[in-house]
Parts: sequence; structure tokens; C-alpha cells
Amino acid sequence: MLPSFLIGVIDLVAERSGRKTVVDFKTSGSSYDGFEAELSDQLTAYKLAEPDAEELAFCVLVKTKEPKIEWHTTRRNGDQLSEYLAKVGYVARDIGSSKFYKRPGMWCSWCDFRPVCLGDRKKAAETLIHVP
Repeated sequence: MLPSFLIGVIDLVAERSGRKTVVDFKTSGSSYDGFEAELSDQLTAYKLAEPDAEELAFCVLVKTKEPKIEWHTTRRNGDQLSEYLAKVGYVARDIGSSKFYKRPGMWCSWCDFRPVCLGDRKKAAETLIHVP
């Protein structure tokens, strides 16, 4: 069972170096590794949302002593999109079966689902909506 939709917001779709590019803006205290754009599920989902985009990119504001902007570009092919859709299907089935795997990390501080992980049913009911 694949979900009937994903919810997200693309930061920017623009022509960059003559190519239609989906851009996601990031900030970081250090440089990104090259593999981060290559392996990004977020950019893969954006490619599905903008199938005619030729390029996907992270535009990273690196907040160091001497701030800089880094561009990390990538592309997605059909095999990569199929692999991603299979992963989304697995995760959707697990969530539908009430299997929710916790993956703690820095992102927990801004995750809307933190009340679920912490077992706070009252807060989850107050802050989350159920999409049938």
C-alpha cells in the first residue's frame, strides 16, 4: 500500500545554468559532504513532484568564521525513483501496522512526532491530525 500523497514544500524551482533545478536551502555549521545530496530522500521526493526538473540541489549557507555558500547538485534516474517508492511503501505499510521505528537525533528537537516517540498521547492528540 503506497500512500496516496506526501506533504512537503519545495523551497525553489529555478533555471540554473540553463537547467530546471529544484533547490532546497540549508544552513549548517560545517560543510556538507558530497554524498548528502546524492542520498537525500528529500531531493528524491522533490524529483517526483517536479519530474521535468533536470537537476536537484542543496544550496547550503555554511555558518563558519568565514561564511560561505555551497552548491551540491545531483540527479535522479528511474531506478533511484523506483527504489525510493519501494522504501516509501515499506514505511507506509509499517506505519499502517502501527510499527513506528524511532531514530533519535538532533532532528527530534523540531519533529512534530516527538510526542508519539515519548508516549505522550495527550500532546499527540493536541498537536497532530489524523489523515484517513
